[in-house]
Amino acid sequence: RFFHIANILMIALGVNACGQSVDCQFSDRSGSYLVSFTLLSGNCGEIPSTLVNLNHDGSEPTPPDGCSYETHTWSGDQCELQTVQTCIVESDNTSSKTTAITEQNDSFGDKITGTMSMEIRDHDDDSLKCTGTYETLYERQ
Repeated sequence: RFFHIANILMIALGVNACGQSVDCQFSDRSGSYLVSFTLLSGNCGEIPSTLVNLNHDGSEPTPPDGCSYETHTWSGDQCELQTVQTCIVESDNTSSKTTAITEQNDSFGDKITGTMSMEIRDHDDDSLKCTGTYETLYERQ
């Protein structure tokens, strides 16, 4: 399940910075990033850090098997990305909904931060298995 969530997260990258001028361009965010997650609330537990690859053009990456985008929306200045993705994970008979907002912290795209919230449900009866809200940190490798 954690690998599947990590794949979802690579879709959730964007850019913006607090209190400083950042030139936001899709091409800044390409290559390999180490993504770490800090649990802020919920009962889904910790998510291990993972390595993800990002497209340089801001395009919607191919979602993991069983997943689709409800939204993949960039701000007009390319400084923020909001995504909502739903998945059905047949291997553990669950469905998930992940909402993420990410922001770039420098003009080079070396560090990207954000938040991600998710719900995991039993796919058959839609009963809630867990929820979680995480702070995310993407660091270019």
